[in-house]
Amino acid sequence: MFSNKAQGTVEYLVIISIVIVISLVVVGLTTGIIGGNMDSSAKASAKLSWLTKEISVTDGVAGSNGTAMFILKSNISEFITITSLEIDGSAPIPLEGGAGKRVAMSEVYSAQVSGVAPCTGQGRKYSIKINYLSSNNLSKSVPQGDFYASCYGDLPFLLFSGIPISGAIPIGDGSGSFSSSGSAITGLLVLNNAFCFGGTTCDANITLENSGNDLVFAE
Repeated sequence: MFSNKAQGTVEYLVIISIVIVISLVVVGLTTGIIGGNMDSSAKASAKLSWLTKEISVTDGVAGSNGTAMFILKSNISEFITITSLEIDGSAPIPLEGGAGKRVAMSEVYSAQVSGVAPCTGQGRKYSIKINYLSSNNLSKSVPQGDFYASCYGDLPFLLFSGIPISGAIPIGDGSGSFSSSGSAITGLLVLNNAFCFGGTTCDANITLENSGNDLVFAE
């Protein structure tokens, strides 16, 4: 009689243990799903909030080397000049060698920056403030907002800045065209095997050749 009772008690405890384990597994899975949904919701909410601002951040990618590219779109019904970005409370990061980028309404611009927090894993949240000049040359800014950029290892693009030496032809003048004179060398994008000037006009047939101490572009 005692043996039967003991066996029944053991069986009961085993069943209770199994129920507890299953409950813990279910709770863990549910928490993970909810957490994932909340993360996705936060990303979607952040992206939607940008759509109502004077200048939208529509997309973004960042590298583990502290470089990033954010796609900006002007929603202002006049020509403006986007001058700089402030990332995570940083000092203004000048665009296009300090000259800024003049854009019209609905025009899209690829803003390339460096010196931001490295992006590792699947993505990272960046707080972005956009500074610009109105058509009347008034300094304005878009209030800081969060944006979730995708991580891409070491981004395959290079940012160039500096004044060309006398007689040199700049790679690009920041507007996507060549210039035989001018200021800073900006706007060179190396993406895979394609070279893009100003981040817009690309040519996959250009190669780099070493000529003495110089790098030469050749078709």
